[in-house]
Amino acid sequence: MLDGRLELTPVAIEAGRRVARRLFGKSKSLMNYDTIPTTVFTPLEYGSVGLSEEDANKKYGPDDIEVYHTYFQPLEWQYNKAHNSKRNCYVKIITVIS
Repeated sequence: MLDGRLELTPVAIEAGRRVARRLFGKSKSLMNYDTIPTTVFTPLEYGSVGLSEEDANKKYGPDDIEVYHTYFQPLEWQYNKAHNSKRNCYVKIITVIS
């Protein structure tokens, strides 16, 4: 059980490797579940990595984070006529400033 986190096979594999390295090797490396990227493949694709804005506010406080919003067009869309050239992707980046 990952306590509210996504249960993904690659995550379980890496967590198992780290446990084995700690038990039978000299590693002290722990799994950081906050930096695992995930993607949802639907007509509207969604990807994320790191903390949400709400979680970052709770962990660091609103004065210690900065949120950036931007739009961009992937390079592959420049050459693919199936994509409308006026469509853009949205990116939201949350950074810790302290």
